[in-house]
Amino acid sequence: MKNASFRRLLILAALAIICTTVLQGFWFMQAFDLKEKQFNQQVTIALKQVAHVLLRDNQNFSPVGDAVSQPASNYFVVMVNDQIDANLLEVALRTEFEKRQLLLDFEYGIYDCSSEELRYGDYINGGRTEKDKPSTLPRVYAENNYFAVLFPSKTGALVGQMGIWLFSALVMLLVLVFFTYSLYFIFRQKRLSEVQKDFVNTMTHEFKTPLSTIAISAETLRQPAIRDQPERLLTYVGIIQNETARLRQQVERVLQMAVTEREHIQLKLETLDVAEALEKATAAARLVHKQPDQIILSLEKTALLVKADELHFDNILYNLIDNAIKYSPPGSPLKISAQLHKSGLQISIQDQGPGIAPEHQKRIFEKFYRIPTGYLHDVKGFGLGLYYVAELVHLMGGRLTLDSQPGVGTIIHLYFKAL
Repeated sequence: MKNASFRRLLILAALAIICTTVLQGFWFMQAFDLKEKQFNQQVTIALKQVAHVLLRDNQNFSPVGDAVSQPASNYFVVMVNDQIDANLLEVALRTEFEKRQLLLDFEYGIYDCSSEELRYGDYINGGRTEKDKPSTLPRVYAENNYFAVLFPSKTGALVGQMGIWLFSALVMLLVLVFFTYSLYFIFRQKRLSEVQKDFVNTMTHEFKTPLSTIAISAETLRQPAIRDQPERLLTYVGIIQNETARLRQQVERVLQMAVTEREHIQLKLETLDVAEALEKATAAARLVHKQPDQIILSLEKTALLVKADELHFDNILYNLIDNAIKYSPPGSPLKISAQLHKSGLQISIQDQGPGIAPEHQKRIFEKFYRIPTGYLHDVKGFGLGLYYVAELVHLMGGRLTLDSQPGVGTIIHLYFKAL
């Protein structure tokens, strides 16, 4: 998929997700508002009937009219121009609410205009009276007696009654999650495809160049005249040997990656001397890179022993040292140390290369990943070495950290359990 088409797909998908979420939220709020209006109407009717009961008890047949007001969404006030019997009020409230299936928790209070006091009644929870509930009834100043009713759990109760809407919202949420995950998976596959394409291109170039050099050198060696030129003969033989070694190294890295892709890697764990392994790896690196004075090895005199697979442990050390040398300026020192640490045994490899920008540090150990430098990579490779290192360190029970600053250099720390 082309980048422009992929960007359009992402934009359309994002718009679809946003519009669907907004629409679902809008309809949910509409349904909730309708539910709340129905509730308020039922409560208003019930409270007017309660007011009629109180007035009739006092032989007062005045019309109730607009006695019910609603200062807050869950707070109702009923003006009664007469005395209010607290016992009768509670019975009437329970009765009228039950008739209309208004089975919510509520609390009530009575305001006496002569004393200007709001006397708290009770908290009614599921038909039971809870005397120890503190009053949360707000006071409304008025010239008449009134009683007030508060529904503290109104919003939660109304939402709980919207079962089909909640189920619909849950289904929509699952669809959005699945849709978002699908987009993430597509994006990840596209990125992986691009990385693999870059890997194939790089591998083709890395193999094609030495093979072409070997072919030219072999063709030259077939010429009869070359036998009379020993120095030239040795030069071409050396070229073939160097290019063969280069090919072998590249094939080895691809095979290392193949090993880490297996479901079960058979590790042969044994006690290894880290000092000995580091000396062997540094000696190989000095020989390959022909810079004997570049590597500075610092080891503690105490025994540095770990439990690891010898083959993979040697490969880990050589990969890190080789990588550090290739990315460092010629002749710059490479410091390697091993010491006992509070977290176990610590191996540190410090170079003075270009460093790694923060945005690349988390991805530097991903398979095939190479720091973007346009179409030209000054240092050839497949982006497999550090991936192999991270995988095998983890499998052998160790851990790996990276400390790098652009323009300063990079330090890689390996931690293993010391024996």
